[in-house]
Amino acid sequence: MVSTAAALALPAPAGAATVKRTGARSYAVTIGGAPQSDLTIARLDFRLGAPARRPTRRALRVTVAGPTGLNYLAAGRLRPPTRTTLTALVALVNRRPAGSLAPDLAFVRIHVAGARLTHRPRVTEVVGAFARRARGSPVAPSMCSRTPRTLHAGDVGAVLASGPGFGFPPQGVLAQSYDAACSRPVDPAFERAVTAFGRCPPCGPPGPVARPAAIPCPLAGQPAYVCPE
Repeated sequence: MVSTAAALALPAPAGAATVKRTGARSYAVTIGGAPQSDLTIARLDFRLGAPARRPTRRALRVTVAGPTGLNYLAAGRLRPPTRTTLTALVALVNRRPAGSLAPDLAFVRIHVAGARLTHRPRVTEVVGAFARRARGSPVAPSMCSRTPRTLHAGDVGAVLASGPGFGFPPQGVLAQSYDAACSRPVDPAFERAVTAFGRCPPCGPPGPVARPAAIPCPLAGQPAYVCPE
């Protein structure tokens, strides 16, 4: 199970995920901010130590402190668990529509703790997963080799969801984000919901000129809605 913690901080270079120990079983992890209409996916691999003495300690806690702006943040752990390792995934989806005056976040700092997290995690991330995918990079990120298969929502146990949702459960967002970064099959509706957010013209009544239903259109001062078919 999980609880959450993330605080905003000053700009950090894209793709430069870092980790700092803050306690015997807790860490501050810096995740790069996602470009507009794109996402960042980070993977944290922990080598598990001895359990904490307190039996009520949770295996994983991720706390979000402070606002995430127009971003959607999800965190979870890969299933099935093993006796020696714990792998957590964090996805940050930039939901800032075109023309918005809200600034992009340069990065987000999350706090991760758990009963057996005594060893500093190995942290890897991909900033701008769909942009990287579109460039057709021949070299897969290092995180991909450690899970050499397509992920599905059932492969992830969600522990945190924060920010404006867009029709996908946090488990699905984490799995699809990971697959996008690894150039594996992704639900076209998920890709459109991320990369086409805020780009469609004002939604009109149903008819031949209406936009596809899977593309969300923003309303000023209101949550995104979906164009009718």
